[in-house]
Amino acid sequence: NGPASVLDTTALAAAALHADRALGVVAFAPAAPHMTPPRPERDVYSFDDVLDVEDGWAKENRHYWARDFRGFAEFFFDTVVTEPHSTKLREDAVAWAMQTTPEALTLAREAPRLVDDRAACEALLRKVSCPVVVVRGSEDRCQPESRLALVAELTRARTVLLDGAGHLPRARAFFVTPATLLRWHRQLIARHSTYPHARPGRLPVDREIRELVLRLAAENPTWGHRRVQGELPRLGYRLAASTVWKILHQAGVDPAPRRTGPTWKQFLTAQADTILACDFFTVDTVLLKRIYVLFFIELATRHVHVVGVTAHPTGTWVTQQARNLLMSLDQRADGLRFLLRDRDTKFTAAFDTVFTAAGIDVIRIPPQAPRANAYAERWVGTVRRECTDRMLIAGERHLSSVLAEYTKHYNGHRPHRSLGQRPPNPPPQVVDLSSARVQRRPILGGLINEYSQAA
Repeated sequence: NGPASVLDTTALAAAALHADRALGVVAFAPAAPHMTPPRPERDVYSFDDVLDVEDGWAKENRHYWARDFRGFAEFFFDTVVTEPHSTKLREDAVAWAMQTTPEALTLAREAPRLVDDRAACEALLRKVSCPVVVVRGSEDRCQPESRLALVAELTRARTVLLDGAGHLPRARAFFVTPATLLRWHRQLIARHSTYPHARPGRLPVDREIRELVLRLAAENPTWGHRRVQGELPRLGYRLAASTVWKILHQAGVDPAPRRTGPTWKQFLTAQADTILACDFFTVDTVLLKRIYVLFFIELATRHVHVVGVTAHPTGTWVTQQARNLLMSLDQRADGLRFLLRDRDTKFTAAFDTVFTAAGIDVIRIPPQAPRANAYAERWVGTVRRECTDRMLIAGERHLSSVLAEYTKHYNGHRPHRSLGQRPPNPPPQVVDLSSARVQRRPILGGLINEYSQAA
């Protein structure tokens, strides 16, 4: 801004004359010639006449410029920069002003303007079609609010007031960051634009197709994205291989070579009919004596075998319990192919030999990986929650009796979600419900209850 500008804000003139190239304008204290309201504190003084006074805006005079151009520059920038602690900024501005001459500034002031009258100026400003933000300071001593309001009205601009700022706001006078100002500008452009905001690219894949792709990949670990794509046309869907890959990648599904190896869950589920798992758990008596319990569980039926209770589980004792188990299983042992166990030192080589001699391979789970023996770990949690944690155990004989009764209940009556809410060994009898009544039978002194239909 200044006396030499052709429209006081060159950016507005450029936006009016080149509407196809202007995206938006941010104007600081703009004003327009010929049509702005008067400024009494400035317009009262003539620029060309010799004045008797040399105070204030009287210094905006060609004769004063010739005598003391630096004095005018210091007054002007003291008026423009009003914020406190701005001494350095004013000094730099005066130094920059002294790089020109009074004669050059006078010629610029007298240069022809872009418009000659009020009507032409108003018509030019109305040509501005891009979004405009007019920024003004609350302490502006150069441009009154009425002048800025007139320009904002003609350009349909949004006005931003900087509290405490002068005509030339300092960076720290802004109550917003430059990023915020740029965001406002982008929002104005978006509101002004009439171009349809359609998302570029292909149409999204239907949710049904996406779920089908993920299902095929999950159920077939060896299939890559091209194998999945080849299966889709048989089901009535056609997708590009790149689209199938993108669906799998976004869902976090690894390429086929990385997911061909079965997980422990997949392995145990597939081999459940032929797997036997074993483990220890401990019970502390009322006298703080620790007792060890060795048990086996058939993964397919969830049938549990508590084979031994002792305070001193040696390798010889554990091996003998393994022989006793195989003898009790008799012909049922012929269908077993794997035994899962952890790396406890109580499971000796002699223990493994008992099973390998019967055609059962021993699989040692990884160190510190209880999930690999999840079925046994789950039963330990069940027996503790439902039985041993709810009563005081006196000794080995007491614990053996309690576990024998609980195991009978567990195998013959307790329902299992994985077995369709049926026990491992369901009762064979069929009850006529029309003449039956519910009967309760307490287990472990009423700690657990069994219910059955009694005619």
